Amino acid sequence: MDWNNPTNSFSFYDLASNWGDPNAPGPVPDPNDTAQFNLSNTYEVWWNNSTPISTPSVGFLHVLDGEVTFLNVEDPNHLTYAQYELTINGSGSLSDLSISGASTSLTIDGIHLHSLGGAEILDDATVAIDGSASIGSTLTADDNFQVDGTLNVQAGGVVSNTYGYIGLNPNSTGVATVTDPNSQWNNSSELYVGYSGDGTLNVEAGGVVSNTSGYIGNDPNSTGVATVTDPNSQWKNSGGLYVGNSGDGTLNVQAGGVVSNTNGRIGNDPNSTGVATVTDPNSQWNNSGELTVGNSGDGTLNVQAGGVVSNATGYIGDDPNSTGVVTVTDANSRWNNSALVVGFSGNGTLDISGGGLVTNTVGFIGYNPNSTGAVTVDGTDPNGNPSTWNNSSHLAVGTNGNGTLAITGGGLVINGNGRIGDDPNSTGAVTVAGTDPNGNASTWSNSGY
Repeated sequence: MDWNNPTNSFSFYDLASNWGDPNAPGPVPDPNDTAQFNLSNTYEVWWNNSTPISTPSVGFLHVLDGEVTFLNVEDPNHLTYAQYELTINGSGSLSDLSISGASTSLTIDGIHLHSLGGAEILDDATVAIDGSASIGSTLTADDNFQVDGTLNVQAGGVVSNTYGYIGLNPNSTGVATVTDPNSQWNNSSELYVGYSGDGTLNVEAGGVVSNTSGYIGNDPNSTGVATVTDPNSQWKNSGGLYVGNSGDGTLNVQAGGVVSNTNGRIGNDPNSTGVATVTDPNSQWNNSGELTVGNSGDGTLNVQAGGVVSNATGYIGDDPNSTGVVTVTDANSRWNNSALVVGFSGNGTLDISGGGLVTNTVGFIGYNPNSTGAVTVDGTDPNGNPSTWNNSSHLAVGTNGNGTLAITGGGLVINGNGRIGDDPNSTGAVTVAGTDPNGNASTWSNSGY
C-alpha cells in the first residue's frame, strides 16, 4: 500500500485517505501488508496517541524515495510523554524494514520503529534516529541490521539489533555515526565495520556503541575505519577487537575517546593490514586480554600526544611472516603491558621517543627462532624527562631469535636481569650512546646480574 500525501496536512499514518489511489484511497496497511513510501517529496508522517491503537503493526515497511520524517505530532516542543511504536511483523529478513535509494532519507522523531525481523539501509540512503524528543526515538531490529548507506544516531536516539554490518556487500559503502550524550547503538552480537565492502564508524560527542566482538575490515578487499572521539564517547566490545581482520582496518581513538575489549589484534590474518592510533590526553584503548600488533598480517600501533594503551601480554610480530610496528611518543603517552614480546615468531619493531613510556614485567626481543625484534629508546620530552622502557623483571635481547636494542639521545631502559643472546643460536646486540640536550647520558639500568 502506497502513501499518497506529501502536504504535511492531516498526515496521520492511521488515516485511510493518506493511502492508495488519491481518487479511491485506503485502506490503512494492515499487519499483513507492505507500507510503502515512494513519493519524491519532503514530507512528514504523523503519529498521535490514537495511531498505535488503531494501527499497531504492519507486515513490511519500505521507504524508496523522498525525504520522510516519522513525527510524533503531540510533541512539537519535544515534551512528549509517550514514544509511539509501530511493529513490523515481516518474515524475519533484512528487507522487513528497508530504506533504499540515494535520494531517500528517513528521520525518526519521537517514534519507536520495531522490526521483529531485520533492517537494511541500501544504495546510499540515509536514516536518522533523532532523540531530541524527551521520550527519545528508537529503532529496534530483533534480527540483523545492514548499513549500506548512512545511519545517524543523534541527540539521544537509540538503535538496537543482533549483528550489525556497515558495508556488508562487496562494493558497498556504509557510514554510521553515533553522536551526542545518551545516543546508543547496541548490538547484542558482533559488529562489522567493513564486512565485504567499505565501512566507517564514528562515535563522537558522548555517543556509545556496544557489541560482542568488533571487526574493522573483515573480508579480503574490505576497508573499515572506526573513530572514537571526544570525552565520554565509548566503543564497548565485550569480546575481541580486530583491526584489519582479513582486510584493511583503521582505528582512531582521540580527544578523550575510549575503546574497550578483551583481546585486541591489529593485522589479524595473512595479507591483512591494521593501523591503530591512540592520541591526546584521556584517550584510552583498554584491552583486558592480549594485544597483538601484526598477528599474521601487518600491524601498526601509534600511541602519541598523551594517549594510553593497556593490555595483558603484548606481542609485536606474532606469527612467521607477520610484521608489527609500535611507536610510543610524546610526554604522558603510555603503553602498559604485563609481559612484552617484540618479535615473537615474526618481525617486530618498537620505537619509544619524545618522552614516551612503555611498561611491562618481562621483556623479550626476538623470541622464537627466525624471529627479529628491534627496539629503539631515544630522546626526552620537552621537560627533559627521558623516553623510557621500564621492565619490572628481566629483559632478554635475542631469546631464541635475533634482537637489537638501541638507547640513544638520553633514553632510559630499566630492568632486573639483562641478557644479550640468551639461548643457543640467538643473536643479540645492544647499543647505548649519546646524551640528551642537557648532557644526560643514555642509560641501561640493570638491577640484576
